Amino acid sequence: MADFVGKANVLPGKVRGGQLEFGTLRVPYHGQDRDARIYLRPEDVLARPIAPGDPHVFDASIEKIEFLGSYCHVHVAAPALQPNKLTVYLSLNYLSEASLAVGSPLRLKLLPERLKVF
Repeated sequence: MADFVGKANVLPGKVRGGQLEFGTLRVPYHGQDRDARIYLRPEDVLARPIAPGDPHVFDASIEKIEFLGSYCHVHVAAPALQPNKLTVYLSLNYLSEASLAVGSPLRLKLLPERLKVF
């Protein structure tokens, strides 16, 4: 588990029919059908770049921002992941450029290749 020194989001999910299911999100995944725990680093959830038609994009809203110098831990809630929440890393510059604050909507993109499934 040395890959996860530091913060990680842990989400319950299922491997079913060639997909990994968590909340209402689905990503391709090869493996035997089973319950799963999904580990996802905050830096592997992106707020940009997101292009029209990109897969694995979902809407969230900012619940809390923890300032850590040039980066922030941003805690978000997303209908697609209810009742689970995520922590993502965003730069202070991005927060400022996008005028983001607690309560702001935020589109996010998962990187399925970065999900760790146990």
